[in-house]
Amino acid sequence: MLSLDLPSLHFQPLLYRPDGVGHWSGHTPFACDLIQSMRPSVFVELGVYYGESYFACCQSIAEAGLACACCGVDTWGGDLHTGPYGEEVFREVDEFNQRSYGSFSTLLRTSFDDAAQRYAPESIDLLHLDGLHLYEAVRHDVETWLPKLRPGGILLLHDIAVRQGDFGVWRFWAELESRFPTFAFTHSCGLGVALKPGPLPAGGIVEFIFRSRAARPETVRAYYELCAERLESRFNAERCQIRRDVTTQLYWRSEGESFSEERSTRVYHTLRNAESTIRLPIASASEAPLVELRLDLAHSPAVLYLSRVSILDPAGNALWELGLAPVSKDLIPSGVQLLEDGGGQGALAVVTTPDAWMLLPAKAECLGSLPSGSVLELGVSAADPVRVLADCVAELKAATLRADRLHQRLDESEAAARACREAVSTVQRLTAESEEVVRFYNDALGTAQRLVSEREEELRRLKQAEEASERLLSEREAEVRELSKVLDQATQGLRQVEIEREDLRRRFDYIERSFIWQAARPLRRLEHFLRRRRPAQP
Repeated sequence: MLSLDLPSLHFQPLLYRPDGVGHWSGHTPFACDLIQSMRPSVFVELGVYYGESYFACCQSIAEAGLACACCGVDTWGGDLHTGPYGEEVFREVDEFNQRSYGSFSTLLRTSFDDAAQRYAPESIDLLHLDGLHLYEAVRHDVETWLPKLRPGGILLLHDIAVRQGDFGVWRFWAELESRFPTFAFTHSCGLGVALKPGPLPAGGIVEFIFRSRAARPETVRAYYELCAERLESRFNAERCQIRRDVTTQLYWRSEGESFSEERSTRVYHTLRNAESTIRLPIASASEAPLVELRLDLAHSPAVLYLSRVSILDPAGNALWELGLAPVSKDLIPSGVQLLEDGGGQGALAVVTTPDAWMLLPAKAECLGSLPSGSVLELGVSAADPVRVLADCVAELKAATLRADRLHQRLDESEAAARACREAVSTVQRLTAESEEVVRFYNDALGTAQRLVSEREEELRRLKQAEEASERLLSEREAEVRELSKVLDQATQGLRQVEIEREDLRRRFDYIERSFIWQAARPLRRLEHFLRRRRPAQP
């Protein structure tokens, strides 16, 4: 039997709706009971973001006095569904973790797959998965981390009831229900509780929902939905309007007069969240023409919103209006500050002293001709000082972040300027060197041009010599042709002489062989002898 005195009845999360939306806020009571029931030694959350679910578990662990090693894994860079977000998210989460749970909680800024390598099989007691909600991503993460969960350990899956867009957790949860004992919550986007088969802790919510026959799912769901509504109601109650009774007084004066109580009117009213209309009657037309109006918004420090400040005639027609978006520069305040409202619908009035006032910049022409029964109408509503302060702090943080970014950009710009100056010096040096090189090449070009002119002159002379040579060659070729003709003729004559010589040799051979020639041989020898014996003539 489950005890009626569950920790969830008294649990007040220190971090509630840190992102302003609270998709997980409704499950913090169950997380408290789950921690008390399981008393885990190792708790791991995948997908921390602002840390609402993670720090709810850490708070429960601290309040129960458990010796548990907690680890939150996230890149803190955003994903397809959260969109990208700034570095300030991780800084806030890390500061809160160090300040509140630094002794047993560690934040790992890495991917889920890299973090899985740090854990041995069956070493985790409680595993919460709230990462990228695509079906393939959820399936991959569960298949990667499920072996790290011990038998009897609990796997939590968020957003199992969201079926919009490409969310696929519900689809994978339907598959998981056929493999493990499960329990599902449908509020706050849905939370799936899956039990890895193994020993259950004795007593507590885990044994009740997975083993007890008395457990009716609809009753358990209704109980935790009521717990979620209790937290939400308390949250809204703390944020509700601040009722405050204030006195608003209007003074008027004519030329040469001072403001006095006799020439004023006041209204007692209560500031509320909803806009209220305050009407302050102005002096009748029978009095001297008015030249100035003074408005005291409150006789004590207060914070309120002004949506309009206008002068109306008895028929309700506007004779004059004070510019509030933006605040008129002609307004003269003392002890009160008018700040432009972020929504652009009016101004935030901060009354800091009991004697604060504002001189309304109404024109003298308007005040001097006010009909009897005219009123000053104000549209006012309460402003939560805590919320205003929080907004101011948030704006200050944003301004500080913008200033840091501007300083960083300034440093980067200075570095870029230094680099540019160095680059300019380098360019100037290279320019001087280039000019020297250009002068060198100009000189070389002049020399080259002079040499080209000389070579062209030589070329012209060579062409002239070539032309003369060609003419001479033509003449010699003509002479050669003539000589060739003469040679051909001589060759033909020589051939003819050879022919005749051959003919004479044949004839001589014939004569030698003849008888007469043979008979005259002794005579020829004698003639030859006598010739040799003949003395040489002087």
